[in-house]
Amino acid sequence: MLACLAALGALLSACGGGSGSDSAGAGQGTTVSAQVLSGVAATGAPLAGLASLRDSSAVPQEKSAVIAGDGAFSFDVAGLKPPYVLRAVGSVEGSKRTLYSIADGPGIANINPLTHAALANAAGVDDPAEVYDARDPALLEKARARMPASVAMLRAKLQPLFDVFNVGVRDPHRQRFVADHDGIDGMLDSVRITLNGGVLTVTNAGTGAVIFTAPVRSFEQAQSAERDDKLPRRAPRLQAPTGVTAVGGPARVTISWNPVPQATSYDLFYMALPNAAARGESDDEDEHEDDEEDGDDTHTVGQDEGRWITNVTSPHLLAGLAPNTTYAFMVRARDNPRRGRPSAKVTATTTDGTPAPSVPAAPSGVSATGGSGQVTVAWNAVAGATSYNLYWSGTNGVTTSNGTRIAGASRPAVLTGLANSATYYFIVTAVNAAGESLASVQVAATTLPPASPPVTPPAAPSGIAATGGSQQVTVSWAAVAGATSYNLYWSSSTCSSGVTTVSGTRIAGVTSPYVHTGLTAGTSYCYVVTAVNSAGESAPSAQAAGTTSPAAPSVPAAPTGVTAVGGTQQVTVSWNPVSGATSYNLYWSGAQGVTTASGTKVTGVVSPYVHAGRADATPYYYIVTAVNGSGESAASGEATAITNAAPPPPIDGAALYSSYCAGCHNPLPGDFAGASAAQITTGIANVGAMRTRFNATSGTLIKLTPEQIAAISAAMQ
Repeated sequence: MLACLAALGALLSACGGGSGSDSAGAGQGTTVSAQVLSGVAATGAPLAGLASLRDSSAVPQEKSAVIAGDGAFSFDVAGLKPPYVLRAVGSVEGSKRTLYSIADGPGIANINPLTHAALANAAGVDDPAEVYDARDPALLEKARARMPASVAMLRAKLQPLFDVFNVGVRDPHRQRFVADHDGIDGMLDSVRITLNGGVLTVTNAGTGAVIFTAPVRSFEQAQSAERDDKLPRRAPRLQAPTGVTAVGGPARVTISWNPVPQATSYDLFYMALPNAAARGESDDEDEHEDDEEDGDDTHTVGQDEGRWITNVTSPHLLAGLAPNTTYAFMVRARDNPRRGRPSAKVTATTTDGTPAPSVPAAPSGVSATGGSGQVTVAWNAVAGATSYNLYWSGTNGVTTSNGTRIAGASRPAVLTGLANSATYYFIVTAVNAAGESLASVQVAATTLPPASPPVTPPAAPSGIAATGGSQQVTVSWAAVAGATSYNLYWSSSTCSSGVTTVSGTRIAGVTSPYVHTGLTAGTSYCYVVTAVNSAGESAPSAQAAGTTSPAAPSVPAAPTGVTAVGGTQQVTVSWNPVSGATSYNLYWSGAQGVTTASGTKVTGVVSPYVHAGRADATPYYYIVTAVNGSGESAASGEATAITNAAPPPPIDGAALYSSYCAGCHNPLPGDFAGASAAQITTGIANVGAMRTRFNATSGTLIKLTPEQIAAISAAMQ
């Protein structure tokens, strides 16, 4: 048995009467921390994973703790140097998340997407992981000093979103909340907050609409979120309970109320009002949800401190109160787990006379989570309890007889000085003047394995090489043992004197080979590379230089002098040569206003270009572009041409002769075989009968055209 350990001091007012087994390796240094940093790690749903803390010592000390099922975590920070940078790594609904936060001392510091973004802004970095990994005291101090303002500014930018969930003045960083899908946690459930490439984006989780986006380093300069339909909609809250009454008795009050539809449970708030008679109804307690301490059972109004009790039923007897004291009460309903609106305040005054005290109930909701040489034990408050005893052992089956007792334990209790990778068992009892309650159910937790040896900065990268290309340089280097990332520093102006981590421009988080793009053609660039891990940044590598390729020729000018000439079922297009062009493209269309997008493209054409296979008597429209290795020029002006009309069909001279000549001049070749067209024309003009019948002007049978006469002559040959 560990008897009256001096190391526990005032925190151990008594020692248990059991064997005090040391089988788990706990020794004389086991104690309950008086300097605790605690919070909740959640994105709406709690993270399932590990929370880590790194202090600001020259050689940083690091601790880890398992995140409890409700997202809670706690650290013993005695002997650590603030500020402390916090990291939570775990999974939420199947997705891995890593989030960061910071604390300037013991107390409360939550880890959530809002603290993640605020820390990056406060430190002036794109990724808050840089703060966790930093060994620069100036950066840590900058982040600590600016964090409250960054949180406040982020809340201001998202004020319409905060107002939807009635948490407009809540601090998501330093005020306690519960991962119960209500209040701030309900707000985090309804949105997706991402930080990628230095850009903070808040979207509606249901619709995907962007509510707010801005560079994280300067989100204070961005336009605030608007009160519009992009915001999520909060379901109506349960109505406030009615018919609330409070009846005082000897050091006790009985509170009753009417049931609320759809309520799954009720919470009761009470607070002593020593000046209630003087204040009367003029003292209006703020019932706004913003002022409720999410997840806490205390509530402060003015100089008075009250308490919320969860899972109460009507009527509820609240005993253990001070006699002759006026108390205020409010009741609210819950709808698994959303809080409804509080009822109107009622008051009652206890009477004189103290009834026989009753032993409090056994504590409920007891949980234990392991950490680095520590276990955090938490439990729900017990009505009527004035203190709590914590019993622990390294052996399963701890009782009030065989466990080591820690009297007056606070919630949560962080038991430190424990062995690594060891399992410990705990029970809790509630105490008041009537005695000690029955023990809670036993809970157990296992401490984390020993911390890895201190990490040292990696060696400088070797084998660095730089190869120029078209407006880019490819930089490569050999992998460095222990490096988690690499930084590249470059310059085009200090190559002769040597680029350094001070004179060069840094590109963080690069991988080998790294292609540095967007550079000037025909220019030399020099590079050094450093390796990075959690201990810091290595010395720079040797310098490597690469020269980009010469500038490519410019895109040629648009062709000029474009003409189009129509022909028989073809159009001939011509244009002037363009300096620097290696080929030409022609675009054509049957509609006016041809463009490179609307026209049919013919590549690799030369001037003059004969566009064959066209329809007769049809207009065509053309533009021409010039091409070289740098691209295609703008289009020329439009040229147009119409193809020739179709030739008439051939004339059948033999048929004409048979129809009009054979009757008088015998069948072909006829009486005047071999007559020419001119002779036939003269005969028609001079012979009256023929003139009357066939003359092109005066003929009555048919007016033979010169073409028809020529065909008849051809048939007579």
